[in-house]
Amino acid sequence: MLRKLLLILCIGTIWFGNPIYGSASDSHDRYATYASGDRPVDRNKLEELDRLADSVYRYTSDGNILEVRKRIAQMEKLFAQIRFEGAASVEGVGAVSECIVDMKRIVNQATIQPERWLEAAATVRLAADALTHPEQPMWHQYYKVMNDDIERMEQGLAAETGGAAAIRAAFAAFQQHYNVIRPAAAIQRAPEEIEKLDSMMAYLRQRITKDKVGREDLRKILPVGRQWVNELFFGKKDVPTFMPIVGTNDQWIWTLWIGTVVVIVLGYVAWRKYRYEKKAEAERRRRKPER
Repeated sequence: MLRKLLLILCIGTIWFGNPIYGSASDSHDRYATYASGDRPVDRNKLEELDRLADSVYRYTSDGNILEVRKRIAQMEKLFAQIRFEGAASVEGVGAVSECIVDMKRIVNQATIQPERWLEAAATVRLAADALTHPEQPMWHQYYKVMNDDIERMEQGLAAETGGAAAIRAAFAAFQQHYNVIRPAAAIQRAPEEIEKLDSMMAYLRQRITKDKVGREDLRKILPVGRQWVNELFFGKKDVPTFMPIVGTNDQWIWTLWIGTVVVIVLGYVAWRKYRYEKKAEAERRRRKPER
């Protein structure tokens, strides 16, 4: 019995303590993390692109049209010179190029639309930042905002009156926020993840129109949408069936588990020792010669 308990303890220690099981794999690693050694030639150019994108956003906020146009032209020229091997996937590079071109088209229009300008400038800013700061990109700040959008859609579904209008307003905000982060996300996430979110947006658009709101369909898709948003920002964790504890915030559970097993084993050992001593004492008394 003692051997079995010790064997269980050893297996448990290896099973839960092994770093292979303790760290969940992330399907986005090849898109989310880029070693600096992968891009030694164009690192400076990427940082310059990031600075230009920041100035585009600042000048747009200030309403300085001439400087915005000047910086966008510089970004377009610099973008054509950068080698992106190791910094982004083909889809990610295409997304950055598209948002720069979109910003150029907007600022060259005869009609000035401040809100549209600022949205396009934010998109460019986040995309450039995702290239230079893959570990802590700015676009991750939109996680709470987009979850709040989903929550407001859910509240609209639960409302007895005025729910349709609330759902439409929340979805419009959700769609706008997604459009802003999409190029940056495309740099750091696998193409299939972006396509999945694109499909969800198209599905929601079909069921949230000015004429009607498909409530039953929304009740089914919104929980899935919330899960997909979580995966977009944090990655999809392929957690083993045996829930790992080491390496998470629940290390106290691991400590408690080990402590409990150790106490059981030590208690069993003490009990066996007590029984052995009692048996030995009885044997000595039995063998003691009578006087």
